[in-house]
Amino acid sequence: MVVDLATLLPSWELHLRAERKSPETVKSYGDGVRRFLTWAAAERRPAVLDRAGVNAFTAHLLAAGAEPATARARQLALRRFSAWLLEEGETDADALLGLKAPRLDAKVVEPLTPEQIKALVAACAGRDLRDRRDEALVRLMIETGARAERSSRSAPRTPTWPPARPPCAGARMVGAGWSPSARRPPGR
Repeated sequence: MVVDLATLLPSWELHLRAERKSPETVKSYGDGVRRFLTWAAAERRPAVLDRAGVNAFTAHLLAAGAEPATARARQLALRRFSAWLLEEGETDADALLGLKAPRLDAKVVEPLTPEQIKALVAACAGRDLRDRRDEALVRLMIETGARAERSSRSAPRTPTWPPARPPCAGARMVGAGWSPSARRPPGR
């Protein structure tokens, strides 16, 4: 059975919105399918969701310099579209079921140079409480190797000093709360 993917795409996007998918998800999935259709037309291939076509599209994206995460997102959009086509009875089988996504490489982040570290600390200079807080956080991250995302997530929402009493005997402070079963930090 030949399915006109371009005609069914708006219906699928409507279905995604009805499922309350985020606007970014709907856009990303729709873009993935549209790019596949554009690629298939440029390559003079039939716009069919089969393993060979989707693998060729994914390989083309990677060869053209797309990040593996981008190729993975485009392929995910096609896999979800294919599953929806089966649910709606537009196809007899999901040909993309079990199709493996491209492997993602771990990004290597180069450490800051001493000059960059000095500039970062200097940017926090000031007498305001926020400036001192920022400098303390930057220095903590420099000394411990903590990442900004992790440091900001583990900070308590409303700092209190002194901290509230532990809820039970033997409880230890962990992140932003107390835990009765927390392991004692090394050296304590």
